[in-house]
This record gives sequence, structure tokens and C-alpha cells, in this order.
Amino acid sequence: MSDQSRVSAIVTRLLDITMILVGVTATIAVGALFRQVFLTPPQPATAAPRALSQTLIPPDEWNQLKAAVTWLGPADREAQVVEFTDFQCPYCAALEPQLSRLRAEYGRRLSFGIAYFPLRDIHPYAYPAALSAVCARLQGRLLDIADTMYRRQESFGTVPFDSLARFAGVSDLASFKHCRESSQARAMVDRDLRWASRLSLDGTPTVFVNGKLIPAASVDAGIQAAIIQALDTHSGALRRLQ
Repeated sequence: MSDQSRVSAIVTRLLDITMILVGVTATIAVGALFRQVFLTPPQPATAAPRALSQTLIPPDEWNQLKAAVTWLGPADREAQVVEFTDFQCPYCAALEPQLSRLRAEYGRRLSFGIAYFPLRDIHPYAYPAALSAVCARLQGRLLDIADTMYRRQESFGTVPFDSLARFAGVSDLASFKHCRESSQARAMVDRDLRWASRLSLDGTPTVFVNGKLIPAASVDAGIQAAIIQALDTHSGALRRLQ
């Protein structure tokens, strides 16, 4: 075989090998694509992150919220606390003793407001419990029934709310029952639910102090720290005016 023939044979062999490699590579690529499209289980779509709650409510909006929620006394004291609560929420029940202590400790320097935020998807009795709070308030028993419901969450569904109201000191049970069935009571709870949606809240308890959101992870210590800061800010403002 001449040199030219040998070179031609080698080139032909190299071309054959190249074509084989190309074919193998294409087969592997097609196989991978096939497995990805047809054999790999579909992955769940990643949910878009929910809007985070505002860390500081603008003053105008804070004043609107203050005008909407239910206050235990005057709403214009130096430190103003608003709690979005769910009476079937165990975390709200756990927080209540501290809130009670703070109300006693700061007295007339502290305003405390309640916004009803029943998480109906997970707490089926939270909405009727909120209605009960609305109606007990009309007889001066808001804190009493709140304390009763927090302490007896496990009885929801077995003990009627009328009985819980009686235990809390609500005397006119006929008026209480009529109120719970009224559109006015529902309107008050629904108003607070709209505020929770407006502020992009998604859990309870959610607490604001003078418009500042207290992070859920540090709510126990954060509330008192924010109250002290609000009182110091108010005292500083008074000193500057003197």
C-alpha cells in the first residue's frame, strides 16, 4: 500500500471515529433531556415571598389605625401599644400575663389597644371568640372575657361562649347573645381584619408600639424596650420645650 493510500485510510478511520463520538455525545444529550422532561418528577413552584409587615407605620396611617382599634382607656398617652390578637392563639395567651404586667407597671403613661385578628384558617373558634370580646366590652368586661378565653382555649367548641361570658362577669346574657348575632359586631371584627390585611400581617400576636412593629422573635423583651424608648422620647421632647 502506497503512503498516499495509508494516509487516506488513516483519515477515513479518524472521520469514522469522530462521527461515532458525535453520535454518542448526541445520544447522551438527548437521553439527559428525555429524563429531565419526561422522567424527572415536577418540582413544586417556589412561592413568591409574602410582603413583610411594615416595621414602622407612617404617622398618618398610625393615627388611622388608632382611630379604628378598641382602646382600654385613652388612646393618646405617651406610649401606645396596639396588639393584633387571636383568642384561640396559644402564643397570644402566653403573652397576656406580660401585657397585663406592663399595663399595671406603666399605668397612665400607657395606652393599650386591641385589634381583633382571628386566624380562621387554623383557629375555627377565633372569630366567634372575637365577637364575644366585642360584645363583652359593651358591658365593661373586655379584659375579663379576654382573660377567660385565653385561659380556657381548650374548652372552645364544648363550652358555649355564653357560659364563658357568664364566668367572666357578663351579667346581661340576653343582650350579649343578641350582640354576637348582630351585623355591628361582625363589622367591628371585619374592620380589624382589613387592617391586618392592609399591614400584610400573617400571624398573632402582632404588636406595635407608637407605630413601630415589635419583631415576633423578640416580642417578650421588645415590647417593654419599645415602651421605654417611647417614654424617653416623650420626656426628651418635653425637656426641649422647656
